[in-house]
Amino acid sequence: MLITPKERFWVTNYNRLLEAGYQLRPRFHPEWKPSAVKYAWKMAPEDHKALFPGHEHLNDAIRISDQCHVMLRSYNSDTERIVLDELRKPQAQSPHNRTVPILDELEIDGTTIFVMPFLRQFDDPPFLRRSECLEAIRQILQGLKFMHENKIAHNDACRGNIMMDSSSLIPTSFSLIRPWTTDGLYKNIKYRTRFAVRPVNYYFIDFETAAIYPEGQHSSRSVRFGRVGQDETPPEFSEPVIPFYHAFKLDIYQVGNHVLRQCFLEHYDGLEFLAPLVEKMTHNKDYERIDAAQALALFESLVSDLDARTLRMDYIVEKPDRIQTYFPKNSRRHRRKAKLYNFMLDKFSCLGFM
Repeated sequence: MLITPKERFWVTNYNRLLEAGYQLRPRFHPEWKPSAVKYAWKMAPEDHKALFPGHEHLNDAIRISDQCHVMLRSYNSDTERIVLDELRKPQAQSPHNRTVPILDELEIDGTTIFVMPFLRQFDDPPFLRRSECLEAIRQILQGLKFMHENKIAHNDACRGNIMMDSSSLIPTSFSLIRPWTTDGLYKNIKYRTRFAVRPVNYYFIDFETAAIYPEGQHSSRSVRFGRVGQDETPPEFSEPVIPFYHAFKLDIYQVGNHVLRQCFLEHYDGLEFLAPLVEKMTHNKDYERIDAAQALALFESLVSDLDARTLRMDYIVEKPDRIQTYFPKNSRRHRRKAKLYNFMLDKFSCLGFM
């Protein structure tokens, strides 16, 4: 496939990025030409479409100094830059800062390019243990609490904007366009378990709809108008006229519904004990919802009641209608392991060993 007009920016600036220490894929070299083949199975990885439609401002590269796979993002939004600059201030440096790290900043032809870690969707591959799920949820709630304490509302705190650092989980890395492959064609990824490479770090990304409220999360100035985010179910958006919403409370609902409920409780068996948390985060009345600090405290309270030994050994099972179809063999293996481990736990409990 030929270079598209929206990819031309990366081709034009290939050499400048190379001088800055970042090498794009061969497709974006100014002298690259597509293979002269008729059949897709004979094509090279670079012959296929290189960037997601609508996301041409994102591209991956290799950092020459250490051969690290990184993500490049060009920014034209002043609002997003202001939010990211706020999150990069010294006072924002905290272990609970779960916003995507900025590794470098480049200026090319009046366009700002931020260099970030090459991240992967937070729930792909699937979780295998209950402890893996709980660690992901803990970091997500820590990140939400951190942003709100720093007077930042994300306004799209949904599944598509939560990623993980999979560098230890998938040591060979993966293709940006075909993330189930390593070469962009047919060589499938091989991954380790989150438990084996723990801890895995999770991050919030994409601050296009985010905003800073100097008066804080309890100010009336955090009320906004319109509809935002991937989640279309917030009760605030059910009004036939242009709705208004409390930005921080919307974040709470989005994480509670789109992430905790849909990605965890409805996806895996064995997490039902978190239902009270989800209920308090998704109350129909926004003023009845708990804030991020209360959500994290309630989560820790619910988790503290679990037995640590059982938690480490406890495999979880994806619900049949939620199993990811592009990992059929692994999904069956996960179900067998879960069935065996739960059987062993029941036997040990009956014998008084646990």
